[in-house]
Amino acid sequence: MAAAKDEDMGMPQMPVMPDPNAKFLWSGDPNVREFDFSKFVQIWPAYINSDLSYAQGRRIGKEHCCSDPIVSEMSEICQSLKLRHVIEPYKRYPRLFLKCGRIRVQIVDDSGNYCNEEIKSKKDLLKKMGTFIPKLNSRIKRQQQAVETAKQEAAQQQTQQITTATSSGNSKKKKGKKGRK
Repeated sequence: MAAAKDEDMGMPQMPVMPDPNAKFLWSGDPNVREFDFSKFVQIWPAYINSDLSYAQGRRIGKEHCCSDPIVSEMSEICQSLKLRHVIEPYKRYPRLFLKCGRIRVQIVDDSGNYCNEEIKSKKDLLKKMGTFIPKLNSRIKRQQQAVETAKQEAAQQQTQQITTATSSGNSKKKKGKKGRK
């Protein structure tokens, strides 16, 4: 039995995969814990990504899109428009399988009225998201941090290149073919 414990301890543990069906609800009302979101429209970040083509999944013109949106930014826009929505962070867009996350938004309530008078269709919501996301403070901070980390990584690579160049130049080996006398 002790041997079995040692074998278990020596084996690397695989990370626990997140539940692909996990959902985060935002109702705008703290008293509402659950609601039926089967009739909500699905919005993937690829729909408003200006770096993609129509064939890759973009749904609106580039003038209304933004570069590399993420689900949390889309959620912030829905919250500011007071739209009920559900974040599904582990869902994967079939055309871009490595990108995670989608959001489901309620545009029309159960009685057939619009939840927000400015948003009459899915395309209207996509255009609003595409224009408001670049103005978000959280996005601006995220982009600034990305630029700073890229600068730091570039500086580290330069120092590594300099140290490898100086260390390889100091060797005093005889040049020529080996094995000949």
